[in-house]
Amino acid sequence: MEVGITSADGGVAVRAYTRLLNHVLVMLEEIDRLAAPGNIARPEWAVRSARDEGPQLIVTLLPRVVPERRDAASLSVPPLALVDGVRSLATNPEIPPYFSEPVVTRVDQIGQQIGRRGIVGVAMAGVNAERTPEAPVTEVVRQNAHSAIEPASTAWSSVVGVLDVISARREKRRIGLLMDEGRAVLCNVQALPRDVVFQAFERRVAAAGLLRRNARGQAVRLDVESLEVLPSERLVGAQELLGAAREVTGGLTDQDFMAVLRDR
Repeated sequence: MEVGITSADGGVAVRAYTRLLNHVLVMLEEIDRLAAPGNIARPEWAVRSARDEGPQLIVTLLPRVVPERRDAASLSVPPLALVDGVRSLATNPEIPPYFSEPVVTRVDQIGQQIGRRGIVGVAMAGVNAERTPEAPVTEVVRQNAHSAIEPASTAWSSVVGVLDVISARREKRRIGLLMDEGRAVLCNVQALPRDVVFQAFERRVAAAGLLRRNARGQAVRLDVESLEVLPSERLVGAQELLGAAREVTGGLTDQDFMAVLRDR
């Protein structure tokens, strides 16, 4: 992906530059955990190039190497999801697909850097097969990001999803529930015994507690007070389906019904 940083006269302060790129790096890593959950190899993102285009510095970030058992298609999801998410926040104050509260928070933090220490503007673009249109981090994006994670309601509720690590930063490891729609609910599990949490990792669970939702009704954060591991969903074999809908065949056995079909 490309990160475009528009600078004022005199350039961008080094600390502001590295802080901005660190925000982008963490977002890519955390989106990758939502798009490809589980204990799999993670890409190491590297600055492939940096070039000037007028007042804009274009920084290209790509995986340094392709990890084992990962293909280019899966590695393209985080940057494209990040760009699409920023573009979505330009019009919708809601959590985009493959985003979590921490990711949305970092979009807001990038927006807060604009106008300070030489940063005039920030825009992102995907560079998979071809370059996607830029998604600028505007004041509207920042405000919508803030609104997307602002609790509008708090109530006791439960959420079903796969319990997993959604951020592996050393200073603050975060746990979340991965839901079917590609989003994660940040979970506070401090009230639970450690062994209960460990046994539930990477398993489908029903977590109940104090749930905070945004104004769009999206689950944002859950203070977990109880955790139930759900039984694995067993796939039904074709043999078990035989005779399941006897009325459809007019009361005929499976063999007699197939014989009627063959004679047609």
